[in-house]
Amino acid sequence: MYPAQWNKQLENRARHLFIWAVLMNRMSLAKFFWRIGTDYIETALFASCLLKKLSKMAYDEYELELSKSLTRQSSEFEKMASDVLDICYRQNRKRSYQLLIREMSEFGNTTLFCLAEENKLMDFMSQTCCQAKLEDIWKDVIPLSTSRKMIVASIFMPLLISAKLFVENKLDDLNPLCTNAEELMPEHQDDAFRDVKRACEVTSSPDSKSKTQEGVGHHWCCEKAKECFQDICSFYTAPVTKFITTMYANIVFLGLFSFFVLTDLHPIGENGAPSLVEIFTWIYASNGVMDEINQVVTRNHGSIWYNIRSWLRSTWNWFDIAIYLSFLTSVILRLSLYGKDFIWARMLYSLTLGMCFFRLLQYFDADQNIGPKVTMISRMLNDLRFFLLILVVFILSFGVTYHANLYPNAPQQWSVLKDVLYYPYWQMYGELSLENIEGKEPSEDAGTCTKNETLWRLGKMERCPEKSFLAVMVMAAFLLLTNVLLLNLLIAMFSDTVKKVHDNSEKEWRFHRFSLVYEYYNKPFLFQPLNILVYIFWPFRRYFCKEDSFRKKLNEGDREALSKLQREAMEVYRRSGWTLEKDKIDKETQTTV
Repeated sequence: MYPAQWNKQLENRARHLFIWAVLMNRMSLAKFFWRIGTDYIETALFASCLLKKLSKMAYDEYELELSKSLTRQSSEFEKMASDVLDICYRQNRKRSYQLLIREMSEFGNTTLFCLAEENKLMDFMSQTCCQAKLEDIWKDVIPLSTSRKMIVASIFMPLLISAKLFVENKLDDLNPLCTNAEELMPEHQDDAFRDVKRACEVTSSPDSKSKTQEGVGHHWCCEKAKECFQDICSFYTAPVTKFITTMYANIVFLGLFSFFVLTDLHPIGENGAPSLVEIFTWIYASNGVMDEINQVVTRNHGSIWYNIRSWLRSTWNWFDIAIYLSFLTSVILRLSLYGKDFIWARMLYSLTLGMCFFRLLQYFDADQNIGPKVTMISRMLNDLRFFLLILVVFILSFGVTYHANLYPNAPQQWSVLKDVLYYPYWQMYGELSLENIEGKEPSEDAGTCTKNETLWRLGKMERCPEKSFLAVMVMAAFLLLTNVLLLNLLIAMFSDTVKKVHDNSEKEWRFHRFSLVYEYYNKPFLFQPLNILVYIFWPFRRYFCKEDSFRKKLNEGDREALSKLQREAMEVYRRSGWTLEKDKIDKETQTTV
């Protein structure tokens, strides 16, 4: 057997033994096989993901101590992968970027980015290497120092792009280069530098200029025009540019949507309905559905069903489903209802519009300061969901007591449920309705209600409430428990959530930034509703699409270079670990002495 084949089999055996040791919870043995293997970052991150899944399974089986141990080991392997990646980044940035996006055939052709995103490895995703790669993808050809205001200005004034305010120069003039070479070359230059200088002198001589000026000038103009066109195309296909144009297009859509809902929403056939503005919103929404389908198709995480499950992990995508279903129902109702029934179409249209305005919150995720605040709101809504379950119990218990004493033997109607929930819910916000609870209003003496059962059962008059001291006592207890106990409990839950998110705000924002960059990287460069033109030519995308920046299949030479880089980084990591261990032993020895 050849030495190369033997080394490859040894590496595979070390990797298999490493996975076996992780599954058997033999962490010391797993770290030993990790050190003698290869692809240290990939194997450590895979072990972290695997241990995180096992920890969840143990928690579901009420193996709490085992779950905590596996979670701790998962964090340790994640830190090991992050430390080795950081060393690789300091040694070679370009190769470190390739580590993040290369397809790993040993682990199902996934990438480090995909592993970290799918398993919520925030510490790894917040590493400098990961964020630098995301920023490079986010701005593409745009220099990283370019401000957001300048990018917005260049969208509306493309001449700024051709003026090289945003795209770095790729070609330099020849004469200045020759002048600099002339100034920098010493007298004892070697043959290679003499040849370069001689070529520059020939190019700069008057005779050569007179012979080639016309041809060179024409070639220079063609190159500059081609370069300018490429810069403009690259600028408008950058994810940050697509994000800004999509945001402004969505704002215009909401303005038009609000306009026709507020001023020009009539049944079909009345006042020229549907208007052109309403038809435009239909087209815009249908193109939005195509964008969502495009997100599922372009995820490249596996089968179509796995892509759908991965897409549904985002809360915003669930919200998008609710918006489009509500919009579709609104259109169906407005096309089928007339007269007084048309109010249902108007109500659903208005609810859909309100949901579309809430959807604007996602655009705040791109900002490092406002993004964590949106995360806080989502976490607080999750807390509110559990709080509402407790609140419903209190409202039902006190509401039934109210109604049983104020309106005994009520009719068997669905309106009883509304009456049970009405008083206790609004009393939380200060609407006590004390006169109703005490049975003073509405009053039979004033003729506004009646206690005659025949009249109020027939619906001819409103029923008068009964006077009951128990209802007043129950109201006092309810206000004490809800306004003092439950609301302070909710405030405490919100405070705890805000503190947790605030402590990890940078890490949270960096992790969620991957989803934002990935989404707008795969979006068409034309915003809605013009993106329909992109989907028309979708079958020919392979001829004009550039290389995928999130996934790359490397050749043998690149793989060998990455393996060498990881081996060198691993040596540095081991030496740093030995140094820390030696310092720790020396410190303990000095303390003992």
